Amino acid sequence: MGYTDSSKSTFHLKDDKDIHVGDLFSFIIESRDENGRHRVLGGDFWYATIKIGYCSAAGKILDFKNGTYEAVFFAACPGRVDVSIILVHTVESVHFYKNTIWPMEDRKLWNATYKVGDKEEYGICRMHNIGVWENQCEYPHPTALGGTLMLCDAPPTLPCSSLLGIRSKGDEKELLAKEYTSLLKRNKDLFKMKINFGELNNGTKRFTILESDDELLNEQNSLMSSIERPECVPDIPEPISDGFWYRNRWNSFACRSKLWSRTQIRRCTKNKRLIFLGDSTTKQWCEKLLTHLHIDVPAEQLKRSYNIVTESLNLTFQFHPFNLGNGMEDVDKGMFEVDFLEALSTDTCNYAILISPWAHYEVWTKEAYATRLEHVRDAVVQFRKKCPDTKFIVKGSHPRRHSSKSLQFDIAKLTSDVLLYEFRRLMHDTFHGMGVHFIDIWDMNLAYDYPNTIHMPLEVAIQELFMYFSHICPDDQQ
Repeated sequence: MGYTDSSKSTFHLKDDKDIHVGDLFSFIIESRDENGRHRVLGGDFWYATIKIGYCSAAGKILDFKNGTYEAVFFAACPGRVDVSIILVHTVESVHFYKNTIWPMEDRKLWNATYKVGDKEEYGICRMHNIGVWENQCEYPHPTALGGTLMLCDAPPTLPCSSLLGIRSKGDEKELLAKEYTSLLKRNKDLFKMKINFGELNNGTKRFTILESDDELLNEQNSLMSSIERPECVPDIPEPISDGFWYRNRWNSFACRSKLWSRTQIRRCTKNKRLIFLGDSTTKQWCEKLLTHLHIDVPAEQLKRSYNIVTESLNLTFQFHPFNLGNGMEDVDKGMFEVDFLEALSTDTCNYAILISPWAHYEVWTKEAYATRLEHVRDAVVQFRKKCPDTKFIVKGSHPRRHSSKSLQFDIAKLTSDVLLYEFRRLMHDTFHGMGVHFIDIWDMNLAYDYPNTIHMPLEVAIQELFMYFSHICPDDQQ
């Protein structure tokens, strides 16, 4: 028995019958190794999508734990269907990422700059939460991170208090290579082609979805109105299909989200203060919203944090600390969610607070990330004691890799979409049952007809925003 091999694995339509618009249908995936043997265990990580002209959707993967999988789709549009089923990682690679890579510290290094007057000194920083150390500057934040802290090499002569900033882009490749080369070499078989990002070709790559006998279902608006969807409230059950794209519009089955006009958005945001706490994907939301409302943002405000106040909008964006990027992060200006919520005025509790803690945390250990989420949850509980009617919204993660190019370099092998998918689950489970709105965008991004990247096209961002407004203003149906 060998690894699951994309060139040998097969797939076929579950039922030998015509598929019409409005039907649910499935593909059965049979994982096979390079010898053609059917595998006897599950756990492989798959992407399954379909495209019909201007229409596209992602399939939900059901794992029968015996080497057989089912990808469930909704037939939203009539026409010829192009099917793509990708073996992202085998179960062995998934196990390696979740049980070997994820618990390992020091998978990311930062360059520290210390400064007093005109004198500068430098060192290397890392996130740490287990072990002992010496000759290190400690930068803890127990209310936000628990026992996790930033450790930096002590400068030769300057004090630890002289830390000016940290930068994630630096001379880390050589240092990380020394640390992880032997590990990756010992597990090199896990990163071979055909068992990573391999598309299956042994199966029904094309077929046709027929128009429905009910003519109303063949029209997109009528189709959506015929599907019973819940209101966009907290703790929505996960649907069997999240929805589908049609001409750059996301049609969600999760809840009654809709397209929002500028007039409707202005009515929704009236007398509300919108707060976005997150990363560059969250910032992308802010910038798309401002563009959509024809609000210019002065260049000097396009920073890691800003506040925009107009007649129709009161918006605040705050980037989280310890980020990954090109610029230097001023350590004095970073604010974790717990800091921001503690400092927020409660004179008027007219807030809608979005939190999106995921894009920069693939290099953190599971323990450190889970602890961080728990402290955010505790901060939400404390804030609600002062402002019980505040709406909290958590934006989930989305896939950012769609080909074997993501495994070109050794450093790139130290993380995976498998971890981002686990982030999605951890965020959902951490905030479930406490009245927090969870916006699940995983299948929405996977289904969009564009290679997955960290920053998806703005057409995706605006549709995500429409889901957001459907959650904070569910009563605005005009």
